[in-house]
Amino acid sequence: MRVYIVAASDSEPDEERRLRWGDHWFKQSLGAAVERLGHELVEDIARAEVLIHLHGYGIERVPDWTYNILWVHSHPSSAERLDMRRYDRAFAESAEFAEHMGIGHLPGASDMQPLERPIEHEAVFVGNAKGHSRPSVDKWLAEHPNGEGLAVWGEGWDWLPKGVWRGLYYPHEQLGELYAATRHVLNDNHADMDRWHFTNPRLYDVAALKGERVPTFGDVARAMLDGVRWQTRVELGCGKVKRPGFIGLDIDPNSDADIVADVRDPLPWADGEVDYIVADNLMEHIGAPFGRVMNECWRVLRPGGRMQVIVPRAPHPAAFQDPEHVRFFTPETFDYLDGGHRRWQLYGSSYGYKPWELIERVVVDDWRIEASLRRPSDG
Repeated sequence: MRVYIVAASDSEPDEERRLRWGDHWFKQSLGAAVERLGHELVEDIARAEVLIHLHGYGIERVPDWTYNILWVHSHPSSAERLDMRRYDRAFAESAEFAEHMGIGHLPGASDMQPLERPIEHEAVFVGNAKGHSRPSVDKWLAEHPNGEGLAVWGEGWDWLPKGVWRGLYYPHEQLGELYAATRHVLNDNHADMDRWHFTNPRLYDVAALKGERVPTFGDVARAMLDGVRWQTRVELGCGKVKRPGFIGLDIDPNSDADIVADVRDPLPWADGEVDYIVADNLMEHIGAPFGRVMNECWRVLRPGGRMQVIVPRAPHPAAFQDPEHVRFFTPETFDYLDGGHRRWQLYGSSYGYKPWELIERVVVDDWRIEASLRRPSDG
């Protein structure tokens, strides 16, 4: 499968500075494990079949067309605000937070090997100051005002006592040697991580160096990806520019369609066979059988499967200028499909519409509506 991994460090435009983000190396380690399992890492989200979101921060929009996996390893307070319906699998490093969110527990990992070295440092801290300092460094300095025995690498530490700050960057591939030669590897968490008992990744590294059994990134990759099957993605009304990796269906024999058929007829897939459907500038061409088409999409989607509907927004001229447009949409039209909305309960259900979960609807460039729908997992 083609896998795309996103981490908080991706937001750092400076490639050299990105090396000083712990998230970057977390992502690299997991990516290497994913490749060892035989999958392909891709850098273009448009080519991806699976998205792995390493949550340090949220991402602007979780794609509809990928199989989405979430692993919360830090910043749980912002993870609480995520819409879990966008993810097919979700895990947290903290067992308490996993229970709180109703998601799976997946501990952290380290690929470091047991190592013994003579002690050269009493204490080390590798990481950026994130403002002015870090609690573990402050605690050490409170007990050792001149920084005796402490060595620090990272950004923002030039104020430390002479000889304590050793440089901006310590080579990641040599961290095992450094930690093995240190009596106290300092670490600290954000307050929300402490509240939910998240474990700092350094502790997994130190435990592995001491020969303790900790999960490897290979263990994590298998837990995330085992049982994830190849995505069946369908583009209805694909026209002459079908999306790569999609099965196209169109009534026009001169289109790029893999299946030439009328979308108003029963769709040629079994119940729950499809993972994702996109209908891009199609539904405005469909007349009275609109509900039947949407119900067919609901039928062939697996429980939890998603659909994206892209239509012109009325009263924008784009909705009316095409003489073949027979149906018109506003953002509120999708309330009639949302099983949790009063408009579905009063009207859509009596129209015979299957209940969808409306995840999101946005107006893009003032003229089109992009609605993300999900077949309920218990549907």
